[in-house]
Amino acid sequence: MTSAPHAAGGLILTHSVYDPGSIAKAIEDYRPHLSVSIHGQSATDSVIAFAERNGEKAPEQIVREFLNYALDLSVRTILGAA
Repeated sequence: MTSAPHAAGGLILTHSVYDPGSIAKAIEDYRPHLSVSIHGQSATDSVIAFAERNGEKAPEQIVREFLNYALDLSVRTILGAA
C-alpha cells in the first residue's frame, strides 16, 4: 500500500508514488470539498490529515477520492503527461 496510517491520525504518502507537487495541487483543487493539512514532510514522504470543511471527520469516500486524484496527478507528472 502506498499510504499508511500515522500515529497522529493522518496518512503517510510516500513520495516515490505521490509526487509532492501533485499532493499540493490535489489539496488546492479539493479545498472546496475537504480540508487537508500537511502535518509533516520529509524528503521521502508527507504526513497529511483530513477534515470536512466544518471541522468534522472527513468521510472515507471523499478521502479515497482525494487520494485517487492525487495519485492520478502523480502518475501524469511521472509520465510527463501533466
